[in-house]
Amino acid sequence: MELDERKKLILQAVVEGYINTAEPVGSRSIAKLSPLGLSAATIRNEMGDLEEMGLLEQPHTSAGRVPSQLGYRYYVDSLMQKYRMTAQEINQFRATLEMKLQEQDGLIRHISKMFSQLTSMPIIASLESDENRKYLEGRANILGFPEYNDIEKAKNILHVFDDEQNFDEALKVIPQSDNVSIIIGNENNIPELRDCSLVVARYNAGKNIAGTIGIIGPTRMDYSKIVSKLEYLTNELSRRLADDFEEGGEIDDG
Repeated sequence: MELDERKKLILQAVVEGYINTAEPVGSRSIAKLSPLGLSAATIRNEMGDLEEMGLLEQPHTSAGRVPSQLGYRYYVDSLMQKYRMTAQEINQFRATLEMKLQEQDGLIRHISKMFSQLTSMPIIASLESDENRKYLEGRANILGFPEYNDIEKAKNILHVFDDEQNFDEALKVIPQSDNVSIIIGNENNIPELRDCSLVVARYNAGKNIAGTIGIIGPTRMDYSKIVSKLEYLTNELSRRLADDFEEGGEIDDG
């Protein structure tokens, strides 16, 4: 699917506006913030076209639009700008990684817990060594999103988190590559996660030690920021673990 530049900018504005506010985005708000110099009526017409193309949706109770899962996929693949981590964020990651690597005990579990605290999102991690292990940290963080204010919806997602086999299924759709993978909505093979996205990256420390670290959240997550943080974490973790092994250390994840 190809869009002209005007539609791309409007779709980007809707996606990023909805990510930031959790509220449907109207044509007037785009007209005020956009450098396009277009009237609200023109933007509204373009949003209507994007809706017909399946990239936007209009909630029944609002005049604004929200991204569809197809809209998020187009945004992630074609429009998303790379987020540049701040010096404070980098220092925070480094300090926490240094502390956890020194501890060695339950390393991947500690890293998952740390990343969950830094992102305020649930984290799933795997360690592929002599024994394959999986960890979930920060499951209650999902309740901080307005998407899960509904009690039944919250109960359903927490129930999914309670069954480790669900994560075996979730990770089956992740390509075995070093790149960050983004699985959006219906691309998940677990029905209860089809309102969620999963962003996963692999780490590899040599010595047959590898695994994945991923973030689970609503489709309305800040993909650019999450991808940058996840790339930094897994690259730094791989490097530091590899250095540790070269010095004769052993991983202890008990």
